[in-house]
Amino acid sequence: MRRLLITWLLGLLGVTPASGSARAEARPGYGGVAVGPLGSRVYTIDPAQATRPGELTLVALVFDAPFAVDAASRVRPRLAVGLETIDALRARLVLRPGLKFHDGKALTAADVATSLQRAARLPGGWTLAPIKAARAIADDTVEIELTRPAPDLSLLLASPAASVTPGGQAPLHRVTGSGPFRFTEWDARVVKLAANPLCGEGRPFLDTLQLRYFGSRAEEAGSYEVGSSQISLHGATAFEGGAPKHRTVVVDGPRTVTSALAFGRGFADPALVKPPGVPKSGLPDDPALRRAIAGVIDRERVRRLAVRQPAIAATGLVPGAGKPVDRARAREDLARLLAGGAGAASRLRASLLLDASRFDDRDVADKLLADLSDVGIDLTVDAVDPKAFQERLDSGRYDLAIIEVPGHADPGLAALALLAAVDPRAARGLLARAPADPVTVERAVAERVVLTPLFHRSVRAHLRADLVGITVDAAGRIDYAAAWWAK
Repeated sequence: MRRLLITWLLGLLGVTPASGSARAEARPGYGGVAVGPLGSRVYTIDPAQATRPGELTLVALVFDAPFAVDAASRVRPRLAVGLETIDALRARLVLRPGLKFHDGKALTAADVATSLQRAARLPGGWTLAPIKAARAIADDTVEIELTRPAPDLSLLLASPAASVTPGGQAPLHRVTGSGPFRFTEWDARVVKLAANPLCGEGRPFLDTLQLRYFGSRAEEAGSYEVGSSQISLHGATAFEGGAPKHRTVVVDGPRTVTSALAFGRGFADPALVKPPGVPKSGLPDDPALRRAIAGVIDRERVRRLAVRQPAIAATGLVPGAGKPVDRARAREDLARLLAGGAGAASRLRASLLLDASRFDDRDVADKLLADLSDVGIDLTVDAVDPKAFQERLDSGRYDLAIIEVPGHADPGLAALALLAAVDPRAARGLLARAPADPVTVERAVAERVVLTPLFHRSVRAHLRADLVGITVDAAGRIDYAAAWWAK
């Protein structure tokens, strides 16, 4: 009944019609198929390791965490019914009765405790840094031991890393969760999901959901235009200068998804073997040089020329933070550093690492190549598959890299997520000591200059007007769980 009411209200109030027409008023009903895009290829569906847009979308659909953050940025119970503070460093998590995994097996406190324990030890589980230990003390109760007082604990237990798997094990060949959908098929291009009738929050209205990876913007938008898919992230490409074939509405998420330029360790360390095609030279390990490179980038130009969704140029790690950089001063500093006594004509050669499955990042790369070439830095694009990209990012084996980091309803965690994308150990250390604070994170990033944000954008979804109830959350994930076809 609760989902029925929520989806009814979302269908009437939660979208902005592209054509000015209102949504069809009808009662939601069960059934039907929807086809939508994945934002990237999927390297892992392990909740404790997922980082890419496509991976995080799947995690939210297939798994459940103790808490969730709703469209209004409020933390609400999901698997849990409550969180009780015992003392400054202990809390008890009480689960809802009757929880089950997709295969019908009971989801118990032991599954939650072992899932939290495993994730907290992994780099991707940095959001669980304050959790020292978790143990089941009853079938429905988990006792959590903390490294610090954690008034933010319920928010941390809403992160993807807190999602529960059977026995706390990493999903391998058989993927089993407790979320609204379950896997039926999965290959390199298409993920097929079916409604989970055992979902604790109620069965989703759609019978089947197909999520596809598209190799180009035109391919994705074209699929929507001919009716092969009903949701598009790049509809404007096909619709520019004319109306889409199908009556369409537009749903925008908040401007919390951040694209950033990350600075790696380069290849000065002899232990870091250069991949084939990477220039022999590279970026020296010099924070002053990295700061100057960050300062010369025209973020507004990059945003204007490379981003099609609503976006703002970044001045800090989160929207509204920081202040504009003096680009003229940065150019002077960069020229001096590049000359290095060898003359003003000195140029630096470096590589720019990209996830080849993200064609949006290539647009950003093209603008950065032009910007940096003008100031004496020649970049070679190093586009690799998602697995190699993540491995290179984790090891620091790159000069520069373009990353996209999902947002968060909490500004402190949003800032910390950017740091965690390139240095999860540093992010974990900060969160283990105190709740996330944007100013503290800004200071830590500025000290070492491990990355610089380029722009903050929203995820814009074009959808068929008769597909009702879809929303986009603060992380830029499209929520299909409440979607239904209006008849």
